[in-house]
Amino acid sequence: MAFWTHRVEGRAALGHAPWEDYVPDRAERAMWYRFDDPPSLDDGTIDPLALVILADTMPGAVDEKVGRQDRKWFAPSVDLTVHLLDDCRSPWVLAHNRARYAGDGYASADMSLWDCGLDGSSRPRLVAYATQLFLFTFPGGSATPAAPDAS
Repeated sequence: MAFWTHRVEGRAALGHAPWEDYVPDRAERAMWYRFDDPPSLDDGTIDPLALVILADTMPGAVDEKVGRQDRKWFAPSVDLTVHLLDDCRSPWVLAHNRARYAGDGYASADMSLWDCGLDGSSRPRLVAYATQLFLFTFPGGSATPAAPDAS
């Protein structure tokens, strides 16, 4: 999505690139994210509200389960709940998410955001946990997809 590509850089840690052909097997992915222009507070931590932007990438787990598709889809949130748990100092944040269910036009997913220190080698600290319910929409097409079971 254009919004995220203009604000956040991402690198896959678990999962596949959207253009890669593969046999889908699970609705799980992990990404390293960093902000193009980090929203830092005076004490050097990342503004905790900025972590909401990273948490809002959960539909990627469903994309991982579905695999490469010619039909584009978009998944706006019906509900996004984010628990901010600790300060984040790392420029790179590890985001691990799973879709627990997808069907009837909706999906449910969760996300853990981890701070691994300034150089990425420190013991990971959970800085946020989020859940999301989102619906599937298809630009220029039907709003009721046959989404696969993500479990």
